[in-house]
Amino acid sequence: MKFWFKKHYPLFIVLATAAALRINLLFVRGTWWFDEMFSVHYSLLPWGQAIKYWLLETNPFLYNLVLRGWMNLLGQGEMTVRIPSLIFGLITIAFVYYLGQKWISRRAAIVSSLIISLSGIHLFVSTETRTYALFTLLTALSFYWFINIFVEKKIGRWTWPLFFLTQVALLYSHLTALTVIIIQVLTLVYFKTADRASRKKFLLTQCFSLLIWSLWFTPSFLQKLNAGSLRGWFFTYDTNSSNIFTNLTTLFVNTGVPDFVLALFAIILLGIIFYALKVFPQQGQKNKNLLFILMLWSFVPAALGAFLGQYVTKYFVFSLPGFALLIAWTFDQITDKTARLAITALFLVIFIPSTLTIATGPIFSWYTITKYIEKNEVPKSAILVIPFNEELVIKKYYRGQVPVEGVYPLEDNLSLEERIVRYNWQSLLSSNGEYDAWMAEHTKNRDKIFFLQYDSFEGKGTTWFVNHGWKFKKRVRAVGHIGITMFEFDAPDYYQTTSSTSARAN
Repeated sequence: MKFWFKKHYPLFIVLATAAALRINLLFVRGTWWFDEMFSVHYSLLPWGQAIKYWLLETNPFLYNLVLRGWMNLLGQGEMTVRIPSLIFGLITIAFVYYLGQKWISRRAAIVSSLIISLSGIHLFVSTETRTYALFTLLTALSFYWFINIFVEKKIGRWTWPLFFLTQVALLYSHLTALTVIIIQVLTLVYFKTADRASRKKFLLTQCFSLLIWSLWFTPSFLQKLNAGSLRGWFFTYDTNSSNIFTNLTTLFVNTGVPDFVLALFAIILLGIIFYALKVFPQQGQKNKNLLFILMLWSFVPAALGAFLGQYVTKYFVFSLPGFALLIAWTFDQITDKTARLAITALFLVIFIPSTLTIATGPIFSWYTITKYIEKNEVPKSAILVIPFNEELVIKKYYRGQVPVEGVYPLEDNLSLEERIVRYNWQSLLSSNGEYDAWMAEHTKNRDKIFFLQYDSFEGKGTTWFVNHGWKFKKRVRAVGHIGITMFEFDAPDYYQTTSSTSARAN
């Protein structure tokens, strides 16, 4: 036991560092935001409703199933429901250490696992009540089986069955899991000399796993065959300042760091790409095969995202283990000790401030806004929020007396739960007339409105109040990285007499 610990002590140091950062973030992270509330709420519904909404949901339901079991056993507190992601995140770090040591070297194992430990986005998803930490772990496991079969050529009795189960679980964890299968198929196109029997088994494995996945995907897809399917917020948000390097650099450092740090890290990534391409022809076939997989794993998700205009970093976090291993392999090729120490110091200088920014501050908290409203609300006031789905999570934290309503200027007979699961990911379009009519009806006879919206919506909602004579009084932004702001407006003919009474001018 003592010998084993001595042999693997770097892993324990890395895991201790990773755990300390993530546990600290658990304590300071703050309240749930909508995405987390969505996971919790739709995992707790009775089975009939849960299955109905899981079929309507944009992404498959493996994580919801895991979360449901976890909450039934251990409870529904904010920290409690985030622990599964913490566990998945730490297992991923340990697994990447194992892969680095198995495929490259012990030094590469340390570097790759440390990179993931310090990654801001991995810190985020490891404390987030969402599927991304589980998805990243399953991606690493999928490539482990794939490389074992086609690079290491180590196929045991349980290799194919376990690979099949991994692929099914992977597909049921997130829609972008299809990218993993695309990468593996592209790899086999490159591996022209791969064993024919293994190729055939691989294709059968993918076909059967996709067939099982289609049991969810087909009914879910058919439910979304309407004009609104192209109104996803991810198709409409501003991407003018983003590019493929946004996807790549923000896997490691967060966007809150100075621009020169992001630029420096982009230069380093370019250096890694060029160096890997330069030494690629000099490698033996086994190393070439491994490097080819790591390069596709690292860059295809980001390149595909850039092609589709998608720059949401959490959608590409599943490429982080491959990228960390590729960086570690490049680092391992440096034989000069002084150069290695200099690069290590540079990496730490870049990483640590970004890591500490994420690990030591709140991600988001409703309390700045809800406490203000509770203190300043009057009898004839209301809370309106855009997008409408935020109504679900506000009601969890708001303890006041006035009504909370999501801005939903469309006519339908859907419940709030069904509206959310159908449309939370869409930009809910309505005509100016419908919007005006809805706002006029829901502000009628109100003395005060607390209007909440994401920072990216700013201008659209607040302009209506200004144009209709409402008096702006106060602006309060939620604490944390997720930008939600409250605007307090008084009615045109309202004046406040005390903190708890009001009157309209005669």
